Amino acid sequence: MKKIYEDFLHSNQLKNTKQRKVLFDFVMNQKNHFTKENLLEYAQEHINNLGIATIYRFLHTLVKSNLLEEHEFGGEKLFEVKNPENHHDHLICEKCGKIIEFTNTKIEHLQEKIALEHHFKLLDHKLILYGTCQKCQKK
Repeated sequence: MKKIYEDFLHSNQLKNTKQRKVLFDFVMNQKNHFTKENLLEYAQEHINNLGIATIYRFLHTLVKSNLLEEHEFGGEKLFEVKNPENHHDHLICEKCGKIIEFTNTKIEHLQEKIALEHHFKLLDHKLILYGTCQKCQKK
């Protein structure tokens, strides 16, 4: 992933600054969804004089380089490291905001079949199901 990122920076004539390196390492080590505020908080602890505009530009660069996925769940933008080998979809609880990740081969095959039926080259997809989690249903 680091090589993809460095190649992307180079092809877009961007420098791999110390700030970008620190932010990149933090993001690539995230196992869960995170917000721009999470990244800003980390950056303010580890990098001097870094503002929210830099965070926005950095996140945009990672999304454009196809290393980071941007989601909007319940009006909040969340990010996660994109892993093509571990594609998953999401269930979102509308009461508490809980995010449940799931993989279903039947759904994946059905999407491919639908794309094929419509002579459509499928590049990527996002499936988000909204509802109420088990814990919130019991309340």
